[in-house]
Parts: sequence; C-alpha cells; structure tokens
Amino acid sequence: LIFLSSCSPQLNPNPTEIPIVSIEQGYPVSTATQYTPGYPITVDRIIQTAFEAYPIAEEKAKQWNPEAKLYGIPATFAMEVNLGYPSIGSGWFFMFMVEGQPLEYYVMVDNGVVQGFTEAQPIIIEKRPFEYLPLPPLDQMKDSDEFLDIYRNNGGKDYLANNPDAVLNAQLYYLSTNSSPIWSLYDVSKGSGGSSLFDMNAFTGEPIK
Repeated sequence: LIFLSSCSPQLNPNPTEIPIVSIEQGYPVSTATQYTPGYPITVDRIIQTAFEAYPIAEEKAKQWNPEAKLYGIPATFAMEVNLGYPSIGSGWFFMFMVEGQPLEYYVMVDNGVVQGFTEAQPIIIEKRPFEYLPLPPLDQMKDSDEFLDIYRNNGGKDYLANNPDAVLNAQLYYLSTNSSPIWSLYDVSKGSGGSSLFDMNAFTGEPIK
C-alpha cells in the first residue's frame, strides 16, 4: 500500500480482462490476468490494513489452488508499475505460491473487494541468494498500521515534516536469509529504486538498523 493523504480511486465492481503485459523484473503475465479500472472513488471508501484485506485475497487464491499460501505483501506501487496498472497506490497486493511450484499468484484487494489478479512465473537467469518463505500466521506479526505508527515514532515524524510530498510504500516478506519476516518502507516520491527508509521485525516491532 502507498499511504496517501487524499485521492482515492473509483473501482468498477465487474473486473475486465486486460492484455498480457510484461513485468519489469521478468515475470510473464498469464491470460488469467484481470483488472478493474475506473478511478477515482470520492465517497464511502473502505480503508483496510493489510491484514484486514487478507481474507478477501485468500478466498480468491484458494480458488486458484487450494494449497496456496501467502508468501508476501509486495509494494503496491511497484506492482502497479510492473503490471501496467494506473499508479494510484491504493489497496494491497498479496503474493501466493504453492510450495515446490514456481508459479506466483497475485491478488489485489482495494475498497473491500478483489480488484485484480494474475498468475506469473519468474524468469531467473542466475540463482538468487535467497528463497521466499511462507509468511507465518498473521496474528503473530504486526499489521501495517502498527508498522507505520512505529516508523513515525522512530524518526518518521521528522522525515515526513521535512518531506511533505513523501509517498510511503510498504511491503512485507520473509526471506530465507532473515530470521524473521520484515516490513520495509519506501518513499516512492524519490523514485522506484533505492534503499528502504525503515525496516522492522514483523514479529516484535523492533526497528532494524
């Protein structure tokens, strides 16, 4: 999710198919891709934390494969760019996988409903130095609103005061090289690359220096 102060998109309740698109990091998108265009929403918007939105995504993922598990909550802005969606930053993307299989299934939830979904398979030229691990039960981790509050209390207030145009983009992954799942925060107003502003142990809420 990107944390924005205003603009909220209007989403059509009937998903429509979009063409196959290329994803920046080499993820060919299948014809299962759907996306619901039509922005912006102005009233009665449903705002959800990542974990509040998750059950909606899980229901969709189980229709794709009953063995699907949650492997990550990728940064919304990056996913929108990669999939060719309008860069609105609202809502949450969820990455599902089945253990031992290469396919990745992404579900986008916004305004309380599924707004898009796609199946993808990574093209890996060289073996990456880590593996994605399934996320633990969500009740064992800090939710996105808690993450943002902890960031604000650990230098975030000063950063936001000095950067009033900041657009904060959160993601959650559990990598085999880490001892815990990690929430990371980026300021996408500075560009899509670069290092994170703030990282946090999702179990304990402890900032990672």
